[in-house]
Amino acid sequence: MKYILEYPIPVDNDEGRYFVLSACEKAKYIYTILNKKGINVEIISPSYAKKTSFTRTDRINHSTVVVSGFSLGWRNSCSKVFSRISVMLWLLFFLIFKCRRKETILIYHGVQNIPIFLIAKWIKKFTYILEVEEIYSMLDLKGAAPWRIRLEEHMINNSDRYIFASKQLDKEYNITRRPSIIISGNYSIPSILRPKLNDGKIHIVYAGLIENEKVAFKSVDIANWLDSRYHIHIIGYGNTSDIELLKRKIHNKNSSGQCKVSYDGVKTGNEYISYLQQCHIGICPLTSDTRFQRACFPSKISSYLSNGLIVVTTKNRVLEESVYKDFLQFVENEDPANFAKVIKNIDFINMLNPRLCVMQEDIRVQREIDLLI
Repeated sequence: MKYILEYPIPVDNDEGRYFVLSACEKAKYIYTILNKKGINVEIISPSYAKKTSFTRTDRINHSTVVVSGFSLGWRNSCSKVFSRISVMLWLLFFLIFKCRRKETILIYHGVQNIPIFLIAKWIKKFTYILEVEEIYSMLDLKGAAPWRIRLEEHMINNSDRYIFASKQLDKEYNITRRPSIIISGNYSIPSILRPKLNDGKIHIVYAGLIENEKVAFKSVDIANWLDSRYHIHIIGYGNTSDIELLKRKIHNKNSSGQCKVSYDGVKTGNEYISYLQQCHIGICPLTSDTRFQRACFPSKISSYLSNGLIVVTTKNRVLEESVYKDFLQFVENEDPANFAKVIKNIDFINMLNPRLCVMQEDIRVQREIDLLI
């Protein structure tokens, strides 16, 4: 089965391909499930590169390969546009000339390649399974252009089957009630088990995208309301400028106040798993904007729970109606003082084991994906 998303090259290289780490972590779970079902997966990666790069194929495991497309290199915002266009054209030709007519293809929903998918579907009559993690036009709190909203709706409405990140997305966007399943994150339980840090402190972690004045920056603000018994760790990825801003904010915070904050870089694979398991609490201070909350499901929550963390997150309907609701500590809003209050009132002794819930979801997905495929 072909699985289309921007994915990293699995060997050392200097091409500088673009990809989103959280999307790839979930993709790894999905193709692993497909592999267990005896399905070989060919990841088609329309990922633009900093260095001019040609089509290449790399093997991830005995059942999965990743085909990375041709991309012009880029050095500035103008040349980046041509880089993106080059790989979009490559994807169009690949879908038309390298895929069978009426073939079933799994697609990670993204805005950039929507026109390519619609053209290819019209020509080749593909069956699309669309993986809908978020609704981009709703995530734009400044208001998306009408044409962009219509284009995204058209892509979703013309899909044949779906993998949705939440029940709410399924209810609101699967208007014709076509076959679908819910996968909110990576449901695999790590075989690695690391003990919690035992230095007398409660270690709190935020893992994810680092973007100016958003969730990672809010995590630093929470430290203003905690004492020396707590240590907040931030790991994740983002633009170099945003990461530098975060480091400066952390430096200013650590120069005054008792709760220390540290940025510990990007963690992936077993290093990521080990890092999470040594912490006690995972935080997810989402925006209180209900439109934003309905548009996505924070996949990091599954990672936190599968690694045995207590999760503290902003209260919203999507999470309250999820299978995780009994394993989450909700905060009424995104106010840092309220987050700190909930953190300080956690009962560590009588907490439910979150891994049991994640294991049940994994069993469900393995059963339901047979019907979807």
